[in-house]
Amino acid sequence: MTDEIPQDPKTLADSLNRQAIAIYQNLYIEKRQGTYLAAAHQADFEKIIDLHEKALQLDPGSQSNHHNLGWTLNENFGRYDESIAHLEKAVELAGSDVDAYDFAILAHVLSKADRPAEALAVLERALQVEENGTSLGGYGYVLIHCGANARAIPYIEKAIAYDPDNIIHLHNLRCAQEKLSARESSSKEIDPYTDVYLDSQKLSMQRDHYETALLCLQKVVAAEPNYPEFQVNLGHVLNILHRHEEALPLLKKLEQQLGQEKSASLSKELAYALNGQGLFEEALVHITEVMDSGHAWNAELQNSRGYALNGLYRYKEALVYLESALEVNPCYSPAFLNMGRSYESLGNIEEAKKCYRKALETAKEPDTAFVLSRANEALKRMGKDIPPPHLSTSF
Repeated sequence: MTDEIPQDPKTLADSLNRQAIAIYQNLYIEKRQGTYLAAAHQADFEKIIDLHEKALQLDPGSQSNHHNLGWTLNENFGRYDESIAHLEKAVELAGSDVDAYDFAILAHVLSKADRPAEALAVLERALQVEENGTSLGGYGYVLIHCGANARAIPYIEKAIAYDPDNIIHLHNLRCAQEKLSARESSSKEIDPYTDVYLDSQKLSMQRDHYETALLCLQKVVAAEPNYPEFQVNLGHVLNILHRHEEALPLLKKLEQQLGQEKSASLSKELAYALNGQGLFEEALVHITEVMDSGHAWNAELQNSRGYALNGLYRYKEALVYLESALEVNPCYSPAFLNMGRSYESLGNIEEAKKCYRKALETAKEPDTAFVLSRANEALKRMGKDIPPPHLSTSF
């Protein structure tokens, strides 16, 4: 005799979530006991994801379902874009009942995805909702990530006052103090430029203020030329503005200085700059480095790999990665643009036209204006039966 399956979708969704949580709790116990091996439990994590996804399908309006799936995608798979989308939806569904914890979890994933300005904005909302150890500690942690160690310390100290035994807060406080001490022993002090840097980060997030962000970052880098994060972010904004010829020497010099200590963010920006300069083989090396570090589910990276493969005339391989980019972000217009180029070069004109039209439909942001012009150019070219040119220096 089998157990009767609940017919109510919400009840069944709750049952699936409980199954997923039970599996996760067993894995957590192993972690605490020191017997946990990630590779041995890949199937368990995939089962957890499957259960949460089925629960969400049954009850798509549930705040907790989006939260559970978002957190698991982040915690065990590094699928940050998908995770952020679900966590943002969870915050939206919570409405007036949203608490600081919901914001803090979202900010945590944004920070891991190298989006510190957005993380700070979310944590500012968390502090408005409730000032507690979670919101204060999270804000301090992201400030450290931005290099604002002096500003981080008071927030973390307040977090410790709420939760004196929190190991994470204590670790972050020690980290901020050590970094600040190291900066104070150097010839220049970073803090006078921190506000400018954070302003540039926020401006970068606003998409239509990149030129202003560039001026801010140039000022910061000129004042503090030996601080890697500032230079990476300067390269980032130059890449967004398609000024790859300026970004590449800056980032190459930084790579030589850092050697094996270079960050995934630096490798990512190097890949974008190299792609923009038509150095596709070298770009692929850096893209692989970033993917191997756990960012494989980033739509931009998948698109960049597809773009580089297109540049190397490896169009069928390119399609694999461009399709992966769209699995992560179904509205990512640059991937549709590059997929159109793949199909056009393979002679599949009808599929190419579909992709170019989809690129036009999804290019809604100011920083995707180049997608509109390229897709329109392609459709006009195909209407006149003109062969596609090889890749230009912007993607």
